[in-house]
Amino acid sequence: MRRIGFRCEGEFDCSREEMKEDLLNFVSGLGTTTQISIMVINTAEDDKLEAGTFFVDKPACFHFKGKRLTLEVDTTMLGPGYHVTELGILEAIERETRLRWDRSTMHDDTGYYEHRDFKRLQRFMLDWLLEYSSSLLNTPDLELPVRTNLTMPYAMLPQGNEYFACHLLGYIHRDFFVYIHEFKDPELFCQAFFLWWNEDLSAKFYLKCALSIIWCQLNWLPPALDEEFIYIDHALKQLEAAWELDNTLPLPVPEWIELAKLSRDQELVDELIRRFPTEINQPASKGYRRHDILHTIGENRWKIKLPGKMHHITGDDGALLFWDDRQRSIRITVIHGCAENGSPLPGMTLLQKNMGDLKAEWHILPEATSVPAFMLHGDSADKDKSSCDTTLFAATDGIMVIVNVSYPEEEQKAWAVSLCDSLSTI
Repeated sequence: MRRIGFRCEGEFDCSREEMKEDLLNFVSGLGTTTQISIMVINTAEDDKLEAGTFFVDKPACFHFKGKRLTLEVDTTMLGPGYHVTELGILEAIERETRLRWDRSTMHDDTGYYEHRDFKRLQRFMLDWLLEYSSSLLNTPDLELPVRTNLTMPYAMLPQGNEYFACHLLGYIHRDFFVYIHEFKDPELFCQAFFLWWNEDLSAKFYLKCALSIIWCQLNWLPPALDEEFIYIDHALKQLEAAWELDNTLPLPVPEWIELAKLSRDQELVDELIRRFPTEINQPASKGYRRHDILHTIGENRWKIKLPGKMHHITGDDGALLFWDDRQRSIRITVIHGCAENGSPLPGMTLLQKNMGDLKAEWHILPEATSVPAFMLHGDSADKDKSSCDTTLFAATDGIMVIVNVSYPEEEQKAWAVSLCDSLSTI
């Protein structure tokens, strides 16, 4: 899929650490000055900083090289309003930090930076959506295992094929992409598809912001991590902002009440029940992570099916760590670049070198029968708590994946094996 965005280079006359601090302070303050939810991701790489709104699938990236910095912003799915806002932020960076942009390096895919015609920008993104719709309709189903993999956190995508496309605002039927070519006013489809089609911060805008968090970010567990508290807080604020601006909008009331309960705000729960007495018993259904999800791992070379209702962090060693409130945990480790004499080690050789004397048994992966794999079962104890463990070792040339599943009872062994069996290459 062709992406849309802009790229610009600049120079700074301070140290890289001071420039990063300037940017961190600037971006952190945007949430209060622009009424947009901001998250700063201070990446481990010394030459990179990422920041983005909660509903963005690709955060803005600041790349450092010497005394120069390159900013790359992807605005593909968010729409014209977001594109204009991000360009405005680019210019504000120059006013508020020690960075000076080199305008001759600006590359804006839409051309908006030069012509500043908002209607023309909207037409550009309409044409993109028409092109994208045709491309999607003409792609064989067998080549669409993940459909429109947009704004899924941690490369998480809904599991299953009961939908045609998954989108930051929910599932989309195939007819959407068909009818957009047949209606006289395709802009109506743009208003439904893009989160920020116009420039204003309307009630519909805030509702879409909330829905994007509800569908894509929340794991629907009591929050345990800082970002989980922040996601819930922002979703609640955006729903309230939408309701205050237009209380006739079709709001996701069951999800709103569930979020209030997860935030442990009983006063808000009571207020929502008073406000929406006829909707309080409707089941909450929005949110991809209420169900199993596909997680791509290892630089998108592997995929595995995981429960969506899990907390998730990346460990200091780069391992992916998942856990839930049922004493179940999953640890996924990827070992890259295993080679000898410049050639990647064959998968079987790689397994034998790394497994040592472990008494693991040969295992056939149903979804990747040509990938050598071994499985090991055992027990462990930690702080007076015992658990069962199932560990899968699998490898292709030069890359090994280790999946360790821990669970409280032997009866859940079949679940652990099934989870491991879902591992496959992409």
